[in-house]
Amino acid sequence: MKKAIFLSVMLVFAASFSFAGEEVQEVAVIAKQWEFFPSTITVRKDVPVKIHITTVDVPHGFSLPDLSQGSLVVSSDKLKKGEIVTFTYTFTDAGEFDFACNVFCGSGHRKMKGKIIVEE
Repeated sequence: MKKAIFLSVMLVFAASFSFAGEEVQEVAVIAKQWEFFPSTITVRKDVPVKIHITTVDVPHGFSLPDLSQGSLVVSSDKLKKGEIVTFTYTFTDAGEFDFACNVFCGSGHRKMKGKIIVEE
């Protein structure tokens, strides 16, 4: 029952919330062998994005390189089965940004990729 509730909460993909005049986009991401769900995330430029990520099987990582402010990396010591890691990032450039698992997680590891699309 606890697992079903957890997965139901995580399946809320993308929403926008406004707190005291500041808009925040929220995205839930599930990492599992050998995929991210959702694998494509669309957000808006200059609006903070709060990303909640968890893994449902083995340790995974999350790497979002090539950002104008550097790279964003979540390592396996933080992304453990059943735990939720939350981080906030504001994309200042429109475009497409690839992310991937940066922790070897088995034979399909190389296919574990996704994309964030940042719209104006």
